[in-house]
Amino acid sequence: MKKLKLKKQLASDDDDDRLTISKCNTCTPSSSSSSLPDSIPPDVFTEIISRLPAKSIPNCRRVSKSWAATLRSSDFDELFLTKSPNQPLILFAFMIESRLPFFTSPQDHEDSSLEATLHRTYLQIDRFSKITPPARGLLCIEDKRRMLVICNPITGESVILPKPESNLMWSRSVLGYEPVEKQFKVFCTTWSPHHPLNTTHGEHYVLTLGSKTNWRMVESWKPFRPVFDGGICINGVLYYVGKLNCYPEDVVIVCFDVRFEKLSFINKPKGMRQIQFDSRLVNHKGRLGVIQCSNSRKITGSTTKSFDLWILEDAKKHGWTKRIYVLPIPWRDMVGNTKLRVLGMTGTCEILLSPYELCDPYYLVYYNIEMNIVRKVEIRGFGSFKTRTIPHLFVDYVEDVKFI
Repeated sequence: MKKLKLKKQLASDDDDDRLTISKCNTCTPSSSSSSLPDSIPPDVFTEIISRLPAKSIPNCRRVSKSWAATLRSSDFDELFLTKSPNQPLILFAFMIESRLPFFTSPQDHEDSSLEATLHRTYLQIDRFSKITPPARGLLCIEDKRRMLVICNPITGESVILPKPESNLMWSRSVLGYEPVEKQFKVFCTTWSPHHPLNTTHGEHYVLTLGSKTNWRMVESWKPFRPVFDGGICINGVLYYVGKLNCYPEDVVIVCFDVRFEKLSFINKPKGMRQIQFDSRLVNHKGRLGVIQCSNSRKITGSTTKSFDLWILEDAKKHGWTKRIYVLPIPWRDMVGNTKLRVLGMTGTCEILLSPYELCDPYYLVYYNIEMNIVRKVEIRGFGSFKTRTIPHLFVDYVEDVKFI
């Protein structure tokens, strides 16, 4: 019988446990070899495996059918999330010669320099591909052929989704996670560029990952289409910017309830500038926020004096509050004339910004709105990658080992 031996090595010079899985083939395999060792209780087994790096979990699933069944369960997914020591992370992705490598680095820290970790996940994409913000560890990528791919950058697993049965030419998809029933769903909008918005409602679809169901249509009482890439999922609700007609100022915040699969809309508050590429939807302490540059459409050290933060207080009454944060004196010299963009907001109330292009040295700018402190963090590890493609960066990324 094949003997499976789990060996736990304690490093004397390190507080962290180093876990090693070794497989010994001393006898002829039999059908009983797929079961877990009798000497290891199931809860102890999953506790040990949950301490491994996320990238090692796919290999563990290949050991046997019993291991695969245990490590693909939702209970193990939740256990792994509670044990993962490196949360949250910043996820980096650069298109290099039609490939998409992924990197991660710690998000909440006090260091002035960090080394990015390269993950051996390379997806074939084109320069028209759209990458939406991750939902609990998974990414949704849509190429110019409207092919949808869901991938896990850490484990390297991916799956191609069927296309919605729509004859409309253009589409935009976003991925959301619903924490009550613990489901991932893709919300897709298709529309035709040859029809004015006030004469067509387009078509809206939703698909549940991991289920045997097909795309389902979602009704909308307002004609709209997405205007920018991205969006954000907060507490089971997807938010992104939608356009109502041909006038650029007529935009709304589209809300999609992932659990109940219902669409609703939030009006842009009076006084808010036009939502463009310098704006960013963010998670501010569990509520939707919109960050905008107060006095300019371009974020640089010389032109930007302050940021506006609009916080949604009441979605049903379209109630917003506005806060203005004047940047400290070091901002000007620290940023200079480099053009930055807002990536998001961390759980410690820091606005995170990055240069538009991959530069050497590459860095991020943290602006703490509560302490009015700005700092610059160099990110090392990109030197061997030569590209001027705008990098994709996402905040609050968590390593998830969900099997897809």
